Amino acid sequence: MTVGEIHERILELDNLLVRADMRQISMEWGEYQVLVEEADGLMKLLTKTTSELNGQSYEEMYTLFAKQRIINRISAIVGRHLELHPESNPKEDAIVAAAFEGIHNGTKTPDQGFNECMSIFAYLVEDGPKPPRVGFFGRLFSR
Repeated sequence: MTVGEIHERILELDNLLVRADMRQISMEWGEYQVLVEEADGLMKLLTKTTSELNGQSYEEMYTLFAKQRIINRISAIVGRHLELHPESNPKEDAIVAAAFEGIHNGTKTPDQGFNECMSIFAYLVEDGPKPPRVGFFGRLFSR
């Protein structure tokens, strides 16, 4: 695979994962985990390859790619929210803008920005794939 093909596959996987999180597509937990592991493995390969090609550290490149993945995820979730609620909401707009600005200028980690956005959009992913319940009560309530 070329670097471009690896990147494209990560984008495809992330798109499937976020759509599963938002229940736009149905996916079992096991299948979801396989896709997460594939995306993570490709992310490590992409980071290793590009860091060697660019002469940057693995950590720098990984942080850059992780930031981009989180921004893509937030963008997809915001897009879905706007499909469902096209009316303007200045309070929510300000929260999302501040999160993106903070990620961009480095005052917030990508995870902090993502968590701020999810304070608005959590309803979209609350029914996403979850691990199977274990133990007696897990089996009892999963029926």
